[in-house]
Amino acid sequence: MIKGIEDQVFQMYESIRLGTNPICKDCIAKHEAMGRPLYKPASIWHVGNKFEDDENKIIFVGKPARGELGMETGHGYIDTRECGEKLFFEKSWPYWSYTREIASRIYGTSEEGWEHIAFTNIVKCNNSDTTDAATTEMKENCLNKLGVLWREIEVLKPKRIIFYTHWFYDDYIDRFRFGDYYQDKASRTHTIPNGKKVVSWWHREFLHNDRVAIRFLRTSHPERQQREGFVGKIVNWITYDE
Repeated sequence: MIKGIEDQVFQMYESIRLGTNPICKDCIAKHEAMGRPLYKPASIWHVGNKFEDDENKIIFVGKPARGELGMETGHGYIDTRECGEKLFFEKSWPYWSYTREIASRIYGTSEEGWEHIAFTNIVKCNNSDTTDAATTEMKENCLNKLGVLWREIEVLKPKRIIFYTHWFYDDYIDRFRFGDYYQDKASRTHTIPNGKKVVSWWHREFLHNDRVAIRFLRTSHPERQQREGFVGKIVNWITYDE
């Protein structure tokens, strides 16, 4: 039986033994030795039931989760889907509420938007309840050696990817490849005004057979960004088509 696309993501986690493979074990042991123990790796927050058939196929990618938010799976990682849904609909934190507003503007309601989008984190483990404290070792192991996020993208086949990561993960994102070639519409250092602040705005397109296959936007984390400007700019970026 062909599994649903969200099930395929979890099947991938089990195939690479997320949390228990040698790369994960070594990373866990090194951070224990540093006195910076890691919470277990977190699964994808969500894949909507209508994601596969959506014309945009948007994945939002946040920085590492805070603390351990989810249910034990017995496979070395935690399942964050139930927690993610609760946070998406109930939290006023910009990370969740701005994304909820973006989805609502594109799809009519937040409930309908939730059915169309996917949401995940760039690094699966974390070592803080309050902030992004990911070490170079965590980034290197999760993104370069194990490549969990890139495997998620391979399964989900998005058309648009939005990284809420500012420039702290740019060297790792820059290594991602898809299709025949890419072109940057806005550089890694590009910013655009948002009220009294600026939003980082790296826009890259991957082309296959000379047609755009994936667009990605690496932008600022929503926290401390002016709501209307940030939300409106992201909505415009998602809905524009050359």
